[in-house]
Amino acid sequence: MLKMGISLDLVSYNILMKCYADAKLLGYSLSLFGKVFKLGFQSTGFTLNTLLKPLCSSGKISIGILVKGLCDQGNVQSALMCVRGSFCPHISMLNPIFDALCKNPDTFHQACQLFADFFHIVDLHSDIFTYNTLIRGYCVTNQFPKAFSLYKKMLFKKIQPNIYTFGILLDCLCKQGLINESKILINVMLKRGL
Repeated sequence: MLKMGISLDLVSYNILMKCYADAKLLGYSLSLFGKVFKLGFQSTGFTLNTLLKPLCSSGKISIGILVKGLCDQGNVQSALMCVRGSFCPHISMLNPIFDALCKNPDTFHQACQLFADFFHIVDLHSDIFTYNTLIRGYCVTNQFPKAFSLYKKMLFKKIQPNIYTFGILLDCLCKQGLINESKILINVMLKRGL
């Protein structure tokens, strides 16, 4: 097509990548994926998911690794599209996104929405990292009561707080000048052997 003077758009590249992936020609799909980036196209959830399923099912890449890589590069929205379009969301895919969204007060509300979507609707089991990240996000955005509410919810779900959890909460209490509450929390830590 290029020889005939017809330029391809992202939709055309997506179709070609999907055809190659369906034909189990992942090398060609990945090559086109690289070309899409070199040409300056912004990949979509469809672009990423076209490659994700065959790569994961062939054992060549873990979605979690891809999502973490996207988050590490600051491409949180693409990572989020990957997860939302994923055929099997897992906590290892979501935690890097939570971490990236919670670090920025401007995107913290997206982390809360993602938590609601995946942990209440999909019934995905969260872990201590998820809770610590969200508790930290509530503290960063000065929503201290919500941080402590989430801590209590974590205890209710039998997820044991670790030293990092207590560090976040102690920092939160000290910044509010709540020294007596800090002492109570330190006693809880000591009783737990932390």
